[in-house]
Amino acid sequence: MEKNHKEPSQKVKGYLQKIDDYFERSPFKGFLQEVDTLFHKHSIFHSFPVNMYETDKEIFVQAELPGIAKEQITIDVQDTFIRIAVDSDSTLETESTEHHFYRKERATGRSERVIKTPCELIKKQAKATFQNGILELSIPKKPYEKQIIDIQ
Repeated sequence: MEKNHKEPSQKVKGYLQKIDDYFERSPFKGFLQEVDTLFHKHSIFHSFPVNMYETDKEIFVQAELPGIAKEQITIDVQDTFIRIAVDSDSTLETESTEHHFYRKERATGRSERVIKTPCELIKKQAKATFQNGILELSIPKKPYEKQIIDIQ
């Protein structure tokens, strides 16, 4: 029978189990779970949902950003693109009198979405509101200028 080289050997499995056992003992017990919680629950390092629709004259964008302050949001409009960026900053503090340690973790991150629109936009007339974790943008479309080229 041919040995599968992708499967770790028993010796490697033994080492991996020892590492897992080490981190399951105090004072590390639960530490990895807390770090995971810090990076996934308390921040938005992942993408955020965005909806876009249009009328004859405007493009409307709605982004869901729960738990974010408006000071953390940056919006940029260029030609046919809208960029929404969010800077996040989370702090997690843990103290254990039983194990005599204090830990303060800080995580920063940036998440952004770039939305391609079907037409050019008028950046100077863009409007944005942010209420109850919902960002709403209203951006007028640049009028289409038909250009006829003469054939020589």
